[in-house]
Amino acid sequence: MKAGTILGFEALSRGPRGSGLDTANALFGAAEKHGLQVELDRLCRRWALLSAAGRIPSSAKIFVNTFPATMRDPQFKGKALIDFLDRAQVAPHRVVIEITEKLVIENYALFREMVAYFTDLGMSFAVDDVGSGYSGLESIAKLRPSYLKIDIELVKNVHVNVVNRAMVKAIITLGHGIGAKVIAEGIETEEETQVLKALGVDFGQGFRLARPQTGPET
Repeated sequence: MKAGTILGFEALSRGPRGSGLDTANALFGAAEKHGLQVELDRLCRRWALLSAAGRIPSSAKIFVNTFPATMRDPQFKGKALIDFLDRAQVAPHRVVIEITEKLVIENYALFREMVAYFTDLGMSFAVDDVGSGYSGLESIAKLRPSYLKIDIELVKNVHVNVVNRAMVKAIITLGHGIGAKVIAEGIETEEETQVLKALGVDFGQGFRLARPQTGPET
């Protein structure tokens, strides 16, 4: 936020235009309805990493959202994973696996079990939507993720909302206390940008900083 440098890019998956599955919620909602969440998650994850080559700087990290259950996917472990990353031309240290606070808390034992496996490979973890109302800060602290991503509703109007500002301060204190970098999501105004910078947020994302780029469609 202070230097204006780019940390990385978050991969966003959307359905085909005009299909009724354009949004992530519609796309993954349909997958859940038909019992295909793992398959869709795998496809989106693979496509995100494959399409990164040549499109983003080789030094930038790639934030990839996933479900805790798919962290046991055999196609995302062992030799299959190493071979895939080699084909995608993505070094493990560039991959940041991102899971929402709600899913971390609901699947804490599973998440804790897999953190060591992926971090040993050089990957990092991010907890998304921190402060979204699930009161899992203690569990999150025990996991010691590399990044905490502040929920967009706390970032919104942080320059005028005293409660939001207090929550953001608490998350920054927690993050820095466990050695994590703190990322504010959904920054849309210059006022929000300046307040977050003053509070000590490390990184930010949102329309005020950069809009999503359209990528190749599958």
